[in-house]
Amino acid sequence: MNAYLYPACAILVGIVTLVKLPTLWTRRTPVHVALWLVFALTTVLFTVSSPTVWPRVSAAIGITNISGLITQGLVIVLAAIQQVLVLLWVHDSETAWRKLRPRLLLFALVLVAMAVLFFVSMANGENPNDFALAKAGQFPYYLTVYVVSFCVAQASTFKICLQCARRVADTWLRRGLLLTGAGCGADFVYSAGRIGDIVAALFGSSGVAWEPVVQIAAVTSAVLRPIAWTIPSWGHHLTNASAWVGRVFALRLLAPLHARIVAVVPEVRLPLEAGTPVDTRLYRMLIEIRDGQRALQPWMSAAVGEDVSSRCRAAGIGDAAAVIEAAQLRVAVEAAEAGAPKRDSAVGTVAEPSDLAGELAHQKAVARAFRRSPIVDAVARDERIRSAEREIA
Repeated sequence: MNAYLYPACAILVGIVTLVKLPTLWTRRTPVHVALWLVFALTTVLFTVSSPTVWPRVSAAIGITNISGLITQGLVIVLAAIQQVLVLLWVHDSETAWRKLRPRLLLFALVLVAMAVLFFVSMANGENPNDFALAKAGQFPYYLTVYVVSFCVAQASTFKICLQCARRVADTWLRRGLLLTGAGCGADFVYSAGRIGDIVAALFGSSGVAWEPVVQIAAVTSAVLRPIAWTIPSWGHHLTNASAWVGRVFALRLLAPLHARIVAVVPEVRLPLEAGTPVDTRLYRMLIEIRDGQRALQPWMSAAVGEDVSSRCRAAGIGDAAAVIEAAQLRVAVEAAEAGAPKRDSAVGTVAEPSDLAGELAHQKAVARAFRRSPIVDAVARDERIRSAEREIA
């Protein structure tokens, strides 16, 4: 499996590494440097881990399975950089580096211990596909130091992320912290698999059965981490895009109601130039619907509102304001279209939201009820029958 997953990840992260390279010249802060190192080292990690590259690196250096020490050493280095990023995210620079110094020293000691144990437990022959499995059986102390250190580091990062995610105000920073925590969860699966390798080796067995799960967990973590670390910088673009799409859908939802209203009271409509932004078009549509609603009040009836209100109560509809206004509008539009005379008394609107977001939500509910509510259909039908009876009389 790693013959396909690891090269694919190396190519993907490598592209991101090259794209992010110019930021080192424009924004050379500790966070940006650490972030770029994450991408670069992750690219190296998956490149060297690829079965076709692994033996060539070892052969070039002249040390059997040195690729294993390089890749697992990079995993520890990436865990250290992850702590740098997380602490710089949530603390001021002075506090973050004060917390980081002892942690980075421990990471350095782990790397030294891994190197010593690696050379003590030199394996015979390359193991590009099952290096961890081979080490688990031949000399488990190296793998134990690696896995336990990595697991402790990720547990610390996981704890920091969950604690800080509850306190930060920025939505996308919070999501980045939670995604980092999710990546740590995948790392725990990876670590559990490696611990399983060690235990299985003690009983003369092998962890080959769960090795695919371990590899998938490693790739999942590697994919989640870059997303988590960068999402605070580009997540707001997703928010803006989502809001824009929401406004487009709101325009499509309100358009039929708006068209029916301006067809009978065209004076409320103001011309807009071609290419007018969606925000402006939506704002104008909201105003014109309200203006049209006021212009249609002489064709509205208080009896219609009472009828709709009683039907909504019978149907278990708690907030009937949108349905009442939709029915009033349907009846008024149809009366105006039919040339019915104006009434002596005007009926006011049922709801008057205090802000633009509330107004948009209310008018969307009115538009849905105008088109699809069976109560609105029934009331409008009954009103047409009564109007026909009055004309006959």
